[in-house]
Amino acid sequence: MTNNNSDKTQVWFKVFNGEILAIFKDFLEIDYRGLEVYLSYAHIGQHGDCNKGLKYLKNATPDQYEDLLNELTAIGYNIEVIPKIKFKKSHNYLIGK
Repeated sequence: MTNNNSDKTQVWFKVFNGEILAIFKDFLEIDYRGLEVYLSYAHIGQHGDCNKGLKYLKNATPDQYEDLLNELTAIGYNIEVIPKIKFKKSHNYLIGK
């Protein structure tokens, strides 16, 4: 995916099974099972999806996600790192803060 310089792609970086995972905040879809999933990206496997269970994953540190951030930038993304995920208690929806 290529974004122009004015477009920012908001991403959370998380640690999953020892790997760093980029989760794209604005790419929430319904999968074939009817579940809400986010577009994600990792070094191995590249684009994929992940479910809302991401709220239980540990945040990656800047040192941990630096290589993945550079890879995403090299393929055309203009990334804005979102450090936290907040849930609205009444709706269990994710919002980036």
